[in-house]
Amino acid sequence: MDRDGRGIRSLMIKRGDKVIEEIKQPGKGVVERSFDTCGDYTAHCVMKGGSLSQSCEFAVSELDFSLPAKNVPRSKSWDIELTSGNMNAIIIYFKNSADGSDEHNVFITAEDRKAGKVTIPASVIQRASKMQVWLVGENRYGRLKKRRDIQVTD
Repeated sequence: MDRDGRGIRSLMIKRGDKVIEEIKQPGKGVVERSFDTCGDYTAHCVMKGGSLSQSCEFAVSELDFSLPAKNVPRSKSWDIELTSGNMNAIIIYFKNSADGSDEHNVFITAEDRKAGKVTIPASVIQRASKMQVWLVGENRYGRLKKRRDIQVTD
């Protein structure tokens, strides 16, 4: 932390106005932490003289989805369950695993996010027998992607 030897008294980590952790005299090197609660965080150093360093902003987010346990039928619609925290799921992208053809996007609406699921129309998967399913989410700091594969049956 204190590679310039300026004298850091503590490292403060906050979520909103709430102090999550104060690390006294962190010394030199990297300080790693994991957080279970999704949200926007800031971290700053309290220097020897009491001044504050510039804040570093970061987010803790969750983005996940679950597919049907079995293969999906080509001729019927089906649901994908969504899970997200501090992140908006925005697109589900489908791509043929074999040759990259048969690509489709399903845009996720606010109603889908509220319901925690999105219905995939039967017309999305036309030829492929195995599809890559990508969920894309975003927040103010950027985007996350998560991929799973699914088998398609006639």
